[in-house]
Amino acid sequence: MKSTTADQPAVDSTRPLRLREILPGIVAIIAVGHTAVDTVASQMHPLWPELGRYFSLDGSGIYWMIILWTSSATFAQVVFGYLSDRIRLDCLIWLAPGMAAICVGMMGLTDSVLVACLLMAVGGVAIASFHPEAATLCGAAMPGHRSRGISIFIAGGFLGQTCGPLYGGLVVRQFGIAGLSCGILWGLVAMFGLMAVLRTRREIQHQPLPSATVQRRGDPLPWKMLSLILAIQTLRVIGATGVPLALAFILDARGVDPFRIGVQHSVFLGGIGMGGLICAMVFQQRQERRLLIGLPVVGTLPFLLLTVTRGWPMTICIAMAAITIGMAMPVLISYGQQLVPAAQRLASSMAMGVSWGIGGCLATIMVSQVNQWPHPEFIFIPFAVTSLGAGLVSLGLPRIPAAAT
Repeated sequence: MKSTTADQPAVDSTRPLRLREILPGIVAIIAVGHTAVDTVASQMHPLWPELGRYFSLDGSGIYWMIILWTSSATFAQVVFGYLSDRIRLDCLIWLAPGMAAICVGMMGLTDSVLVACLLMAVGGVAIASFHPEAATLCGAAMPGHRSRGISIFIAGGFLGQTCGPLYGGLVVRQFGIAGLSCGILWGLVAMFGLMAVLRTRREIQHQPLPSATVQRRGDPLPWKMLSLILAIQTLRVIGATGVPLALAFILDARGVDPFRIGVQHSVFLGGIGMGGLICAMVFQQRQERRLLIGLPVVGTLPFLLLTVTRGWPMTICIAMAAITIGMAMPVLISYGQQLVPAAQRLASSMAMGVSWGIGGCLATIMVSQVNQWPHPEFIFIPFAVTSLGAGLVSLGLPRIPAAAT
């Protein structure tokens, strides 16, 4: 007899949720690991101008280093997503934090650009390896509230991205680039802690996913749908990656030190994490498609206001833009997993990896010219346009049947 989603017990979305349904232990543990991984990744955000001076990179040199970091930490996700759908790679969940922290920390101990780029590439791949397996496990732990599980996972990451710029800016202000090596110790603590805890947990059984289309293992993958998901997330990611990068160079040109730049980055990245938490606690799965269309459209306003604000008004606009981005991101990841249930990790890697690589590289190219503009703050106008585009392209997403949500 064939198994269908109808064989699964129905989820009563009206009854109060128990604590273990709101935050299962395995989801909390992986979210903490995501915090560690993204702390390592995001500490780089306010440091790019300082790294350019440290390695004596002229012209576009630092931007090529940014592209290397962005590409290695994102495009590699699709490789790990593809492999993880076929072989067991859950060891990457605990191995990634330590490897990434070691590589980034050792960058502070070398004055060779070549060695720094090699460490950056390996560290980025370690960061990439964590996300597909971890995101899928969090979603599988809460099959009736998959968006909530992924939202908690993403919120853990953005907690790390909130702390990372503050941490990176502080240690570099106090100790110079060599201060990055301090992260090796706590990265190893995170690695061995995750290893010890995850080995005591029973494996989460992956539940069949409701989907708008019938997708079985062995069927050709719906590349048209994956491409649509990739396009939507890439348009959204251009703003998500471009804002911290633009702020780093605009504020550095104004004489702002790395720590204070890191504060603005933490507001933005923390706002994305807050948006993810709001999504997890407030919205239901049946509202997902409306959120994917409406939130990017609303987000165009704070992007446009960033062109004319400074000081606290600018900080408020940064937070508003971030919250709209954060509320939509876990929804699209969940949607992708439901639309491609036979390749959940591949779908996750497209939404969390490839899109961030393409969007991050495009944002870097856009920002690379910003200091030559008479009004560098106008860089936020293209980010508003891409946010609007993400909402409009989301109109092409199919509806998940109501019975499945």
